[in-house]
Amino acid sequence: METTTVSNASFVALESIGKIYGFCYEQLRQVNVPVPPPEYIQQALFGILNTVYGYAPPVLQQLFQTLAQLPIQANIVPVILALAVLYVIYSVISALVRSVVRVVMGFIRFSLIVAAIACIAAMIQQYYDIPVFENTFGQYMQHHDQGPLFTQQQQQQQYHGYT
Repeated sequence: METTTVSNASFVALESIGKIYGFCYEQLRQVNVPVPPPEYIQQALFGILNTVYGYAPPVLQQLFQTLAQLPIQANIVPVILALAVLYVIYSVISALVRSVVRVVMGFIRFSLIVAAIACIAAMIQQYYDIPVFENTFGQYMQHHDQGPLFTQQQQQQQYHGYT
């Protein structure tokens, strides 16, 4: 008894699909629905597959040849277990990628917020006499409580060094 390989199973599947298409073709032809004949579809499909296989890199051709020779197991349990393991690996990798993306996006968002606050503080400092790094807030309040507020002309003179 010959072992069933992926290659044999693929041909059996394509043959079954061809029979289904042939049945549908006959039924649709009887009600005058135009569809391409099965021979044309078969030639086009095999032409596409041969072209894709011919232009594939040698590594992929070797991989396809190796996969085509693998025997198909009749027991479904190892296949289900392999799918479960692959799903777990996929989940872990996707979670890692998502977490890295979230960290990067969070850093960018935080940087933009800090930059916006710094820009607002710089703009406010230009219009008001608020020393940001030179004095503490208490010293600032003492300075402004001692005398009247500067007028705009006095501020411009002080800025240009006239006082």
